[in-house]
Amino acid sequence: MSTESMAQADSRTVVITSELDDFVARRASALRAAVLHVDDLCECISTRPWPEVLKVDLPDYFKAAVRGAYVINRIFSLAGTKVASRLKAEGIDERWFHIRIQPLLELADCLAHDPGTRGVSRTLLPLDAQWFEIKRVGCEVSTPDFIRGRGRERPNVAVLREPIQKSAWSLFEWKEERSMTWEESQSNQFYVSRPAGIPIIAWYLGRSVHGFHCPGKTAEIDEVAIRAITSKARAAFRSDAGEMLLFLDGKTLCFHAFSPLLATVERVDGVAGKIDGWIMNGRRGAFDVPR
Repeated sequence: MSTESMAQADSRTVVITSELDDFVARRASALRAAVLHVDDLCECISTRPWPEVLKVDLPDYFKAAVRGAYVINRIFSLAGTKVASRLKAEGIDERWFHIRIQPLLELADCLAHDPGTRGVSRTLLPLDAQWFEIKRVGCEVSTPDFIRGRGRERPNVAVLREPIQKSAWSLFEWKEERSMTWEESQSNQFYVSRPAGIPIIAWYLGRSVHGFHCPGKTAEIDEVAIRAITSKARAAFRSDAGEMLLFLDGKTLCFHAFSPLLATVERVDGVAGKIDGWIMNGRRGAFDVPR
């Protein structure tokens, strides 16, 4: 992105993305907010001997755009980027890139999501870690029963009700698992009880905008309970915006997954306009940048 387009931005919100077709970035561009893509840094990368390994010379326009801004840091995966290809060619783990762009994120006034790569960022946790975190913050909600195998040994799934094998990284696929790798299917196998009840997608943007959507059957829903879960999830996953998959079985709500992608609620009527408002207004001071 050029320095000229950033100077024209009407918002102190900046979106940093790793997706070429990121819908939040698209909406931000339409709103004339600054949008940066990680591939703009590809030519700024150079390898170094251990222990530095990787150096990223941050351009001045990147620094100027991020400094003092509310940053929506949507660097959830480097898959498909020029940066990922460059790192692979150099034999460098992608985690080094996340480490080296941390100084850029530290220029922000605050961040929308906990920074870091998958499994390091609290915004990007596997399912079993999510269930631990939501309980750790004192959220009064059920979580699925699960069991993990050790190595190539298949776990005793008899302890589960209708067990299904899943990838711990496959957050919203519960009817049919399509994202499990061969290695996951064979090693440290992860089994959970099949969801029971009616699926609910709960979502929030900042502290004040939230809602829920029932993609299937309608049901009588305790909005106060969902609002409480939303508040706890925001703290547990250090994320200023996100969506959750819940199941309502009778009167019991069961938390299944959290995602910062907002890919499901993007298609829900009326939510896109609220996302625009979140982009333009930001929630200043929601999360301090790690120092």
